[in-house]
Amino acid sequence: MGSQYSRIFNSLVSSKNINILLTGPYQAGKSTILSQINLSEITEFKSQPSFGYDFQTMQYKNIKFIVCDTGGQSDMHQFLITQNLQIDAIIYVVDSADIDPEFVCEAKTDLKALMLDDRTINATLLMFANKQDRLKTMTVTFLTEKLELDSFNNQYHSQACSAKTGQKLVLNKVFFGFVMRLK
Repeated sequence: MGSQYSRIFNSLVSSKNINILLTGPYQAGKSTILSQINLSEITEFKSQPSFGYDFQTMQYKNIKFIVCDTGGQSDMHQFLITQNLQIDAIIYVVDSADIDPEFVCEAKTDLKALMLDDRTINATLLMFANKQDRLKTMTVTFLTEKLELDSFNNQYHSQACSAKTGQKLVLNKVFFGFVMRLK
């Protein structure tokens, strides 16, 4: 099974440059999820602060992962203008254990602004409801509804996960399927 995904992935990486933005609210688990992707042939890794953001890029053949931790700031539009990037896909990570209604409202506002930006308007969205290993969490269905993912014209997929434990996280399988939709 693993070799099948390797063949699919290798055929993708030779066909098109793909910019994937990995973002979400502060401390949602973005870095842990990125480390779970476990791409052994990373060719470039950069980390730099950028206008109040923790900004990192990872290059794997023709796929560029752009990891942006907003640190609680919500002006992703300014970030995209500054970086001058056209985004093909967005992985939006949500801390499903943060059950504060204000958190959900802020995440919804931030995601909506991000999805309506000219640079992301056609991007495919993958939403990870992270930290499902905790006792009290919001379900994927609840988050999908509250974040109003159906209101976007974009293709999307919602996935429950725990990046920390690997529970409910079949990241490579989801990731390959997600990238396949970009072709």
